[in-house]
Amino acid sequence: MSAFPVLESPRLRLAPATHLIVRAAMEGPDPLAALVGAQPAPGWRPAQIAEPKTGPMQGYAPNRAMVILKDENRIIGDVRFEPIGRGPQVTYEIGYAIAPTYRRKGYASEAMRQIISWLDEDVCADEIVAGCNMENGASVRTLIKLGFLLDGSSPNRHAFWWIWEGWDRLR
Repeated sequence: MSAFPVLESPRLRLAPATHLIVRAAMEGPDPLAALVGAQPAPGWRPAQIAEPKTGPMQGYAPNRAMVILKDENRIIGDVRFEPIGRGPQVTYEIGYAIAPTYRRKGYASEAMRQIISWLDEDVCADEIVAGCNMENGASVRTLIKLGFLLDGSSPNRHAFWWIWEGWDRLR
């Protein structure tokens, strides 16, 4: 996988969660803000980017990025993009978390568009998937808006895999 670059959209900057940033996040919001130069939003847990992965890809970031709202210079969330074993192809699972006061403003969609474009164009992922609890209506709507279709292959009755079908489906 190519190194994760800083990605920009009109309102957001997605900055990689480097090992130094992860270490600062584990220490708390003040060390993280001092290192990154942006304050974490209330309700967003800085330690979230420091949570270890489990399974075959154990370890920490670099497959997480902080979502920074440019006009406020504030960390409002994070995104993840993890390679997973789902057959012979190169598959990435994506996910996002946005601080409660910044939800329902399109930030998750805007951030995920940047991640999906990078995975599709630069990383050349064969498949992009997202897991989502069917009771999380906001996330279901976000995934549909981004071009995901329900796969339904999950054995869990409440959470299902969503498969990205490409930008053409949205045109």
